Amino acid sequence: MAEKFEPDFAWQDPLADNCGSASRTDDTAQPALHALETVVSRVVPAPHMAHRTGFLIYNVEDRKLALPINSVEQVCPVVEITPLPSSPPSIIGLVNVHGSIVVVLNVRKKLGTVEREIELSDQLVIATADERQFALLVDDVTGVTTVLPDQIIIGPNGQTKLLQLNDVEIPIYDLA
Repeated sequence: MAEKFEPDFAWQDPLADNCGSASRTDDTAQPALHALETVVSRVVPAPHMAHRTGFLIYNVEDRKLALPINSVEQVCPVVEITPLPSSPPSIIGLVNVHGSIVVVLNVRKKLGTVEREIELSDQLVIATADERQFALLVDDVTGVTTVLPDQIIIGPNGQTKLLQLNDVEIPIYDLA
């Protein structure tokens, strides 16, 4: 079962290192970051969990999605995103993550959901795929879960992988 994670982040100075806690002017985000580290540390397999796989569960619009935890570097509050002129619709813009410029992907566009303005409650999931770092703009992160191999199934289209959790099927977001 997914553990509930309710972040309690404060707005950050957009001119600072966007996802770096060292540049924060207050410490209100520290308890939430510690809670995420605690939850993520629970994903490290104990001997009896050796065959389990960890996933970060998050929401975009009214859809729950999963991302393999081994590709997640951190979750941080949304910050000012610098738009990229003439970029493809799948790219929202750029953010500074600990001094690195990271592309923010438009998950809504890939999912075909309704576009909306960025809200202060939104979050950035910083992830890595094929040795490239990027950020997913999501509505919120709801938790981390581990599953057995038989809980990862192929969807009706024969391509999409799904997590099967308590009669609920959650699509695994394809980072490709």
